[in-house]
Amino acid sequence: MRLVSGFLFTVFLIVALFAYHIYLLTSYDMIEKVGMATSREMVDVQSLSAIYYPELVKQAEKSPDADLVLPGLDVNLGIKARDIRNISKDRIGDVISRAIIKRIYYEGFSSVYKPATLSDSDQNGMNNLTGLADSFVNKDFNQRMLLVFYVSSALVALLAFPFFLFSVGFQKLTGFGVSLIVAGAPGLLLAFIRSRFEAMMQADRLGSGLVQHTLLPFIGSVQSTYLSVLLLGMGLFLVGISGIFISRGKA
Repeated sequence: MRLVSGFLFTVFLIVALFAYHIYLLTSYDMIEKVGMATSREMVDVQSLSAIYYPELVKQAEKSPDADLVLPGLDVNLGIKARDIRNISKDRIGDVISRAIIKRIYYEGFSSVYKPATLSDSDQNGMNNLTGLADSFVNKDFNQRMLLVFYVSSALVALLAFPFFLFSVGFQKLTGFGVSLIVAGAPGLLLAFIRSRFEAMMQADRLGSGLVQHTLLPFIGSVQSTYLSVLLLGMGLFLVGISGIFISRGKA
C-alpha cells in the first residue's frame, strides 16, 4: 500500500503541477500578451490602421451610438462608434488586434478566419491549423485544464493520508521527499532552457519581443514553482535520511 499510494501520489502531483501551468499558459491574459507580441512582430499593425480606420470613421458618422464593428470580419471592437474619435490612428491597430484575439479566444479561430479564395490543398492545410488552434487556444480548454488541476490536487490530498500512514518512521519524510523531487525535476530542464534563451539574446541571436517580454517571464515563473517543489523535496529527503542514520546509530 505504501508503494501504490506513493506512486499514485507522485503521478497526480505531476499532473496537478502540469495542468496548473497549462491553465496559466492558456489564460486569456497570457494569450492576449502572446497574441499582441506576435501581431506586432509578424503583422504590420500600422497597415491595419490604414486599411480599417477610414471605414470605422464612416461607421461612427452613420451610427455614433452603435457598437464599432470591424468591416469584413464582423468583429466587435468593444467600443461605441463615437469613441473612435478618442482613439488616435496609430493606436487603432492595437485595438483591432486585441478585439480579434478576444474573438478567437472565446469563439474560436475559425469564427474569425474564413478564407474563401484558397485552393483545396491550401484550404485543407488551413482547416488543420484552425482545428489545432480551436482545440487549445480557447476558454473551454483553459477551463478543462483548471478542472484537471482541481481533481488532481484533490487526489493528491487524499493519497497523502495512506502514503503517510503506511510509511514507517523517517520513511514518511523520505517518501514525500522523493515524490516532490520527481515532481519538481522539470524545473532543472526549464532552468536550462531559460539560460539558453538568455544566452542567445545576449549574443544578439534572438531579439524577439515575444520571447523576451512574454515567454521568458512565464518560463521563469514556472521554473520557480518547480524548483521550489524540488528544493522542498530535497530538504525532506535529507532530513529523513539523516534521521534514519541517526536512529540506526543509536540502536
